[in-house]
Amino acid sequence: MTESRRAIPEELKRAIRQRCGFGCVICGIPLVHIDHIEDYSVVLTHEESNLTLLCPSHHQEKTNGLLSREAVRAANDDPWNLRTGVTTPYLLHYGEESPTFVISGQEFRAPAGAEYFVPFMIDGAALILVEREAGQALISLRMNDVFDFPQLIIARNEILMSAAAYDVQLKGNTLTIREAPGKILVELVFDVSANKVRLERGTFRLNGVQWVIAKDQPIVLPTQTIGSISIGAASVTFGTQIGLGLGICPPDASIGARIPQIDRYTRGPAKLPKQK
Repeated sequence: MTESRRAIPEELKRAIRQRCGFGCVICGIPLVHIDHIEDYSVVLTHEESNLTLLCPSHHQEKTNGLLSREAVRAANDDPWNLRTGVTTPYLLHYGEESPTFVISGQEFRAPAGAEYFVPFMIDGAALILVEREAGQALISLRMNDVFDFPQLIIARNEILMSAAAYDVQLKGNTLTIREAPGKILVELVFDVSANKVRLERGTFRLNGVQWVIAKDQPIVLPTQTIGSISIGAASVTFGTQIGLGLGICPPDASIGARIPQIDRYTRGPAKLPKQK
C-alpha cells in the first residue's frame, strides 16, 4: 500500500503566500495553486524552498512541459507581485443587475432603477459603491489599515491587494485578508450565481473612524433616518442612493441613515478580539 501524501501545514502555506506576494510568481494573479517545483513524487517532502505559487494557467503549462522548472525557479526568486508591490488585478464577473451586499447577514439593496448605490460611506467617501454602466454592474470597495493605506481595493470589478499584507488568501470564492496573526481585516464571499457579495467580517477605516463588521452579528442602524428604509429580519432596502453614512457627510446628500457623532482613534484603533 502506498503512503498517502501528507498535507502541507497551514503555517507553511502562509509562509509561501507571504514569500510569493500572494499571487502567481510569474503573472501575479491571486488565484493560485501551491506547486512543488521538483515533483513531490521525486522529493517526497514539503520543503519551503521547493514550493511556490502558480495560477491555474501557469500550473498547467508546467505540468504539460510548456513551462520549465528553471523558469519557475527564477520567478520564485523574484515574484511578480513583490516587484510591483500589489497583486495583478483580478476581474470579478458579475452581470447586469446590481448585486446585493450582504453585511453581517443583512442584505443591502439598491433602490429600483438606480444607476449607482453607496451602501456605506465615511466622511463623504464611498467605501462600498455599486454602479451600472453600459448594462454592466460594477463593484468598488476599499479597506484600509490604521494609517489609511489601502490593503484591498476593488475598482470597478477589479481586485487589487497590497503585497505587504500579513496574509491574503483567495480560496474558492472567498477572499480573506489578515492584518496580523489572528486578526482578519476582511472576509468576502463573491456569490456570483446569487448575484451577491457577502461581507462576513471586516474592519472599515478612514480618517480615524473605524467600523467593525462581526460575523453573524446584525448591524444596529440609528433610529433617526430619512427616505424610505425597509428593515426586515434579514434585509435592509434603502429608498436613497446612499445607505449608511458615518462621520462628516455632505449635508445635502440623500442618505438613508447617518451617524455623525462617532469616536475617532488617533494612535491606532481599540484592541479588537482575535478572530480565527
